[in-house]
Amino acid sequence: RLWDSVERHVVDLTQVLRKMSLNGLPVSQAKLDEMKVDLTTQQAERIEALQDMVDDSLKPVHPKKGYKKVPKDTTGMKLIRVMDAVKENGEVIIKEVERWAKVLPFNPESPSQVSAYCKSKRYRLGTNRYTKRETTDEATLRRLIRKRNDAVLIKTLEVRQLTKVLGTYINGWTPCTDGLVHAMPGFCGKMFRISLRRPNLCATIADKDEEAVAKGF
Repeated sequence: RLWDSVERHVVDLTQVLRKMSLNGLPVSQAKLDEMKVDLTTQQAERIEALQDMVDDSLKPVHPKKGYKKVPKDTTGMKLIRVMDAVKENGEVIIKEVERWAKVLPFNPESPSQVSAYCKSKRYRLGTNRYTKRETTDEATLRRLIRKRNDAVLIKTLEVRQLTKVLGTYINGWTPCTDGLVHAMPGFCGKMFRISLRRPNLCATIADKDEEAVAKGF
């Protein structure tokens, strides 16, 4: 009978999973900290390298409409042309003005900045199947890397992967005061499969061929 199967594979198994959760899984906080330093360093190196690879014209500026007064020191700045309200002959008008603005670092995790870079190279972006909007998701970056072998996109993808590893597999696996992680068991998803969450013990890194990202997992 259907209910007998439910009792065996859900009700009875839940008791086993709960016991597993209480027992916990030992995780070394010292090793996590060591790996966090290593991966954070790798990420910082890639972000720093990208700054020399991406033209300043594609980097964000602050403030967006530039400084209204000329700064005393314009080191690290550039002139931009923006439309803004200015006062002329006692009247406020909208006109194009040239101002100094601080150049900010290129952020490889910013979809808009990566999209601007791709468009400057005339690359065809992918389309999100749900929103139907342009996307710079992993599938798009991998396709462009295969076709263009673009060093900027290679490092951009690596930075994003490192962020995923740091968030999910380093910060997400922080043990409790007993030195153990106690994942929450359950049956989730459309397939009602066994799941262990917070952290997700059933998940592994897919990019095993990329040593720098999957190192240590």
